[in-house]
Amino acid sequence: MKKKIAITGAKGVVGKVLTQNLKKDYEILALDLPEYDVRDFKLLLKVLKGCFGIIHLAWRHNDYKEGKLLPDNFLMTINIYEVCFRLKIKRVIMASSLHADSFYDHKGKKLLRPDKVPCPDSLYGAEKVFMETLGRYYAKYKNLEVVCLRLGGVNEKNTPFFPEKDYSKIFLSHKDLISLVKTCIEAKKVPQNFVIINAISRNKKRVHSWENPFFWRPH
Repeated sequence: MKKKIAITGAKGVVGKVLTQNLKKDYEILALDLPEYDVRDFKLLLKVLKGCFGIIHLAWRHNDYKEGKLLPDNFLMTINIYEVCFRLKIKRVIMASSLHADSFYDHKGKKLLRPDKVPCPDSLYGAEKVFMETLGRYYAKYKNLEVVCLRLGGVNEKNTPFFPEKDYSKIFLSHKDLISLVKTCIEAKKVPQNFVIINAISRNKKRVHSWENPFFWRPH
């Protein structure tokens, strides 16, 4: 029997890539507006029953430099963790971001590790740090397996050539995205119930470490 995996924000760029490419191996429950609102706790309790895991991508986006905290993002994050706990869903994969830890001014030969204390580069990044921190709580005290993927740049054209500063350093290809998520789903156990992984491809001049307990490496 195929594992049942729910994907929130399934109509977004990352959501479409995962929904289309994971459905061969898993029973996919694609959730997005207007039919499914992740802010609706009671709805989530109803539709997520029987899931092995959840990939949480749903997010209210604005320009990450605008300096706005969006309460809906906190609410959706809280809802996902609490519903997973109540329904005894084994594993949740959260879409964090490389913006959770400032990398633009990084210098030196040492790569940025995901286990260092983060300093977000924006309020958008701070929202993602909240996501990770709340995940630590649910992992330690609620026995939920939490994987936070600090996603690099994923785009529809699947190209590292994108008009954003340092984008070629943080590019994440569709192929690597899919292989990483499948690795996280299939892992027998998440060590200490919690892990953060920098999700980027094999980019030139990268500044992020791929270190992870599942021995995943990009293609």
